[in-house]
Amino acid sequence: MSGKHKVYLAAIETILPKLHDPAKVIGKLYSEEVCSRKVHKLAVKSQKALDIQYRPSVLDVDKLPKLRLARKKDHPKQWGTKIATSLSNVVGLERVGFLSLAYNSSFNVNTLPNLASRIVLGAKLRLDQIPIEWTNYGCAGGLYALKSAYDFCAETEKAAIVFVFDQCSAAYADPIYDPDEKHFKSFLRSALLFGDGAIGFLLIPESLRDVYEYPLMEIKDFERVFHPGSHVGMVNGRFLTKEGVKEIMPKLVSRRLVRPFIERLQVDKDDIAEWSIHQGGPAVLNEFSKKGVLGLADGQLDRSHELFQQYGNFSAPSCLFVLNSYFSEEKLSKRGTQGMVVGFGAGYYLGAMYYQWG
Repeated sequence: MSGKHKVYLAAIETILPKLHDPAKVIGKLYSEEVCSRKVHKLAVKSQKALDIQYRPSVLDVDKLPKLRLARKKDHPKQWGTKIATSLSNVVGLERVGFLSLAYNSSFNVNTLPNLASRIVLGAKLRLDQIPIEWTNYGCAGGLYALKSAYDFCAETEKAAIVFVFDQCSAAYADPIYDPDEKHFKSFLRSALLFGDGAIGFLLIPESLRDVYEYPLMEIKDFERVFHPGSHVGMVNGRFLTKEGVKEIMPKLVSRRLVRPFIERLQVDKDDIAEWSIHQGGPAVLNEFSKKGVLGLADGQLDRSHELFQQYGNFSAPSCLFVLNSYFSEEKLSKRGTQGMVVGFGAGYYLGAMYYQWG
């Protein structure tokens, strides 16, 4: 890649709102007070069948189907300020020169000044470049934000902060309760899958590497692809996931993104030990194990499956929560280990990041 300096991922911070019983959340959204008993039972039964352990949500669940933030501290500005403050403290405010963020759904309704500038003010950042918001780039958005931060660090002697979040609960407005409405199944499918969460990254240039005695993830390269498609998106403000995503997306991601990227890198996919693939759902993930798609071994998909079964789909930060599971492990034995992060979603925007511990 272009750039003068190596770039390392030095620190990660995560935020989860209150964890709820998924069946309770969906049962309140589709309560018998607002829909038929048949639809209520279908929604609850479908949620239990997914077997997701927790539903992270910023909502006051007892107020559903009305959308109300349960706590002021779960506003996106508060999340971003908390993460930016914590990560800037790692290296010092004077060494942080850039901020990028990515999201799709948010309870930030006061959009001027934009969220990035409000976080800069809240965290007292003194940036060298204009902060960038990557909004509505789907579940790959976090990788686009990471790429812009990488480019900054590769060209400067300063660190960068990346803030990626989604509050998918904001897309619960105006639920579809009529099973005969053409988008009923698509809306229900999305309501079952998505939760809320945030993650932040501190990227540092090579000049700051000697601060850390243990191995860090050295970011080696990125690949980004756009392929027009409409199976994931919004209609009239409602987030919809159409049938057929599992047949379309994994094959597309493999053919257009991952296989060409690996070929360009001249690495063997079997030598990549750490795979952080966006957990769009079990059916989508299972497709990546097929030889005609990517042929990943079960062990290479375990982390994505585990994170989905624990929390569901976070949208933009999903694959990055999987990445965090690797980053949180003991690092001393990781030197030389290779990893790949893969995100994909509405648009279709696709993204991948290759790294090596060193």
